[in-house]
Amino acid sequence: MAREIKNDYDRILSFIKEYELKQLLSNADYKSSISKFHKKYFSYLTLIAELNSLVKSKLYITNITESQNIYFKESCSDIGTSFFLLFHGSYKGSKMLLRSSIETFLKAFCSDFIVGILNEKSMFEFFNKIKNTPFFKKRTNKKLLNELHSIYKSLCRDVHTAEESNMSNVSAMESFPIYSKTEAKFVCDFALKLVTIYVTLICIKYNDFYHQIYYKNKDIIKHSFDRTAKPIIYNLD
Repeated sequence: MAREIKNDYDRILSFIKEYELKQLLSNADYKSSISKFHKKYFSYLTLIAELNSLVKSKLYITNITESQNIYFKESCSDIGTSFFLLFHGSYKGSKMLLRSSIETFLKAFCSDFIVGILNEKSMFEFFNKIKNTPFFKKRTNKKLLNELHSIYKSLCRDVHTAEESNMSNVSAMESFPIYSKTEAKFVCDFALKLVTIYVTLICIKYNDFYHQIYYKNKDIIKHSFDRTAKPIIYNLD
């Protein structure tokens, strides 16, 4: 048995040594999915970097705690890791990280007006408490939260492997890297919607903060605004 384990370990090392992604770059659909995800991820990364900078400097925002800041950064990290897994064709893992990002984002966003939300274990209660806050009673905010909740429930089917279609069916490491146009589109569609919601909600809630951001970074961020929320963000509503 020891010999078989050693032989398989040597094969793993050889696989790692020879592993590369460049062969996928000849596929236009692969590059398109990476491009779409990157554009949204970069806008969220820029926003969170600006948020972190201002929280640390304490120049404009005094009502965001360090705990909230940590959870916002973790949500962005989840999106980035999901993006990385997309490169390799690890679609189920990518979707699981998107689901995680929803939880970390909402904990960051809501912990200042829902006592104990960071410790809530029941996701049913978690969303119920959030839906009942005054902020999410407003029409646009409610719409965005409902969209977020709908995506969360869809992603839960992959986490819990609800049906055969939610199974990844990876039987060996050598299956990677792989590309599936259908799976990549599924991941990208959800990621693009999620980042749009995250960026929009942050810029509504912390509106003064958004208008203090360096103009070039604002140009990057604004491409992720939900169209219906633009009048609110620009104080036209």
